[in-house]
Amino acid sequence: MRQKIAKEILMFFSILLLTGLLYSGLFIYNYILKVQIKNKEILLVEYKSSIDSLNLQSSTLLDDNSIYKFLKENNLTEKEPKEFLKIYSNSDSSDIIYKFYNANNLTDLSQVDFIKKYLNSNDANTLISVYENIALKNEQLSNVDEKKSILIRRLFNAEDITNYSLTFLFFLIVLVYPIRFSYKAIKWAINALK
Repeated sequence: MRQKIAKEILMFFSILLLTGLLYSGLFIYNYILKVQIKNKEILLVEYKSSIDSLNLQSSTLLDDNSIYKFLKENNLTEKEPKEFLKIYSNSDSSDIIYKFYNANNLTDLSQVDFIKKYLNSNDANTLISVYENIALKNEQLSNVDEKKSILIRRLFNAEDITNYSLTFLFFLIVLVYPIRFSYKAIKWAINALK
């Protein structure tokens, strides 16, 4: 009889231990997810500051390019800076801008000096490279933000952890006590009929 009581006590505390392990495991799981979310937030800040730096660099390069600034301010172009520089940094297209400026007496530079000063291919290539880097960083930023959102959706709140643990405890108690006793009672009844 003492062995049966000891066995029941061990089963009861085993159930409590398993429930405690589940409860602790869910908190540890949440902690790991929160660390990953924090790392994603750090990456997001780094990407945002990198994008801001690149935007500052691009605006500095654009401010140096008074041609684009003049055309944009006077609504003479609807093109974005990257597209504008890709189109007008080659010699054929830059002739069009020079002819417009020359015809309207907006410049007194020769065509070669005008192109070197305003449509310099080095500045254009640098700016195009900056815009490509911005696009890449924006893509990386959205990927990290998406991963962060997924991690946040996988987090358990304290109420969920408690509910899962209590459900698990209830399941184990039902499994260990009523089902086990029913099985033993049916087994005893079959043996008694023999």
